[in-house]
Amino acid sequence: MSPEQVLGKPIDARSDLFSVGVVLHECITGRKPFDGDSITAITHLIAYSQPDPIVGAPDYWQGIISKALAKDPNDRYKTAADMLSDIRNRRSPATAPRPPVQTTNANVGSQTTFAPPPPIPPYQPPVPQHTPPSQLPPPIPPGYYGPPRPVASDSSLGTIGIVLGIIGFFFGGFAIAGLICGVVASQRNDPRGGTAVGISVVALVIHFIALIAAIAAPG
Repeated sequence: MSPEQVLGKPIDARSDLFSVGVVLHECITGRKPFDGDSITAITHLIAYSQPDPIVGAPDYWQGIISKALAKDPNDRYKTAADMLSDIRNRRSPATAPRPPVQTTNANVGSQTTFAPPPPIPPYQPPVPQHTPPSQLPPPIPPGYYGPPRPVASDSSLGTIGIVLGIIGFFFGGFAIAGLICGVVASQRNDPRGGTAVGISVVALVIHFIALIAAIAAPG
């Protein structure tokens, strides 16, 4: 789920690239970029916080993943092809957002510092105008943020298909797996299924052309 989905804003293909960034971050670091003990905590982190910097991996991964996980869709990759180009060339994007600052203090040790996210205001139900005081609703207790938001349908299969399709540009077997995941996801009405199918098909076509060229090559 991208920040614009959490905030109820319009979404497009760049939301899918945010999901790809989440999967790549977890694959490289072994941990989720946004993790909490409740849906409310996780969505708040997605909307307002940055993940910890990537340690122990080539520097270009920090730039690629930071750009994919940008809060503003305009700061992300415009297309999956742009993202794939940076991955294949092991190149950090020139306009990647700056990663979180890693600071060291003799007393507190190493810690990641972020600008504090804005607080979530307590939920208050709307009050009709000219309501007599006796009919006003009771005050909302602290810590109550209203009814839970509907959770988006599970789209992990479509996201997995997208990631497998991207890896399939390097290894053909992954493209086949991505195609299967995309078809199954589409049958489950997952909008990411079509994206996975498209990426996987392009990867398979490239491998097929390379195979034909190798067979036709003299000697």
